[in-house]
Amino acid sequence: MIKVIRSKQIEYPSVNLNFKVDMPRNCPHCGVVLEPKALSSHFVEMADLDDHHYKIYVHWLCPSCAKAFCSEYEYIGPQYRTECDEATLIQTDPKFCSSPTFDAEIEKVSEDFVKIYTQSHKAEQLGFDKICGMGYRKALEFLVKDFAINLHPKEVEKIKKQTLAQCIENFIDSPKIKTLSKASAWIGNDETHYCRQHEDYNIEHLKAFINAIVSYINSELELKKAEQLVRKSD
Repeated sequence: MIKVIRSKQIEYPSVNLNFKVDMPRNCPHCGVVLEPKALSSHFVEMADLDDHHYKIYVHWLCPSCAKAFCSEYEYIGPQYRTECDEATLIQTDPKFCSSPTFDAEIEKVSEDFVKIYTQSHKAEQLGFDKICGMGYRKALEFLVKDFAINLHPKEVEKIKKQTLAQCIENFIDSPKIKTLSKASAWIGNDETHYCRQHEDYNIEHLKAFINAIVSYINSELELKKAEQLVRKSD
């Protein structure tokens, strides 16, 4: 939606110009689709001999979560501008990051996995593609070890001390989860080392394998509930 903004020049606040700006569609804090309220706007005139060149900053307020955010716009045009020219949206800060969702049962098994995976997901969305893989690898280890502890509660100390590979081999009973965990660990290790051992696989494969592990763990947990019900009936 286009809105006319009256903007003050930072160096000379008495100078005001009108600009048409495209309002942000979503709040970067809560993600709600909105029509934000403009709190204030300021512009800077850039050094440009041939054209008018302005950087315009608009401070918005989200009516849903009552948090503020800022959008940067740019206008480049002829020396003789019209009464109200349209500026181009450059960026809005802070950046909106969606959060992955996990079943409550997964959070019960490994709350740390959910936290680490969510942080890694946000890092990836913010463009930190060189480090998010290490976060996903860490999330994998917490998921696998916490699930192993769920399966073998008397072996907690042994599971904690073993490497991820040893834990997968010794304490993960499901062949499907074992295979997915091994493959995920190999790709995850590539994200932490200088040389990659599996060039044909990347973070997208790692995330897909981890999500498959989560699905199978959910199935295992539901199966355990069903078995308990059946035993009660026998």
